[in-house]
Amino acid sequence: MGEIRTVTTLRSKREEIIASIKLYEDRIKQARADLSHIAASIKIFEASGETGDMPRYVDVYRLYRRGEQMALCKEALATGPKSTREMALHVMEAKGLDTGDNVL
Repeated sequence: MGEIRTVTTLRSKREEIIASIKLYEDRIKQARADLSHIAASIKIFEASGETGDMPRYVDVYRLYRRGEQMALCKEALATGPKSTREMALHVMEAKGLDTGDNVL
């Protein structure tokens, strides 16, 4: 004996709803990404140029002249071997950056 038509119809409807939910979740994910990009763009255009107004993730290479980071690292290594954390702290201190900032 075959399946009841009601069960078959309900299963079909279930698959349709699952597909719809997946589509809506993908759209929400894209909308969140778009919103994030718009918010970041607004912050860029509203920035005053003060270091305190910098976003959390900044291209730090713009803070250094060409070869300056390498020179600071060589200077730090001249006193002996150092870990990468110690090297980073030395470079940050040399530029007057906040060494307590975990993001940097």
